[in-house]
Amino acid sequence: MPLFYFVALLIALSSSQAFSANVFKCLLPNGQVQFSDRPCDAAAQEEKIEVKAQVIGGSFAPSEELRVEQDLRRIRGERRAIERRYDAAQQQFAKAPCRDFSSTTLRTLIVRRQVVAGMTKSDAVRSWGPPSRVNGSQHAYHWEKDGPSYFYTQNGCVRSVTGTYGG
Repeated sequence: MPLFYFVALLIALSSSQAFSANVFKCLLPNGQVQFSDRPCDAAAQEEKIEVKAQVIGGSFAPSEELRVEQDLRRIRGERRAIERRYDAAQQQFAKAPCRDFSSTTLRTLIVRRQVVAGMTKSDAVRSWGPPSRVNGSQHAYHWEKDGPSYFYTQNGCVRSVTGTYGG
């Protein structure tokens, strides 16, 4: 049966008129009981029985709980995909060499006492001087005037910078 006819049949059956009907109970002269959708013969005793609509609620659409569960499943999948891309980017960053600055740009940064992400550790030290303390990848500078500044290295390259020269 094509889907169209199936849907049309379901719509027709779901209307309350399709399910409500009159049933006639006929007590025949020989004592038999007969049920019919038509009135009984004149010789039979007739009792009219009204059958009320028996409509079962529901929908072919998914329930709210199911929709929420499906949304959560989809969101979890998207989250896993984002986490995989993030992990891949971090691994790529960890393997990436330092940025390739032109000699003019590098000289300008060092003269201005600037340290930026992507510099080599040795260029950063040339810019700010020797650190007050090195804690693993953290190079700490404790300036007398304006407080501390830090730069962090990874694979010999400056990964991030907090503060400026002189504090």
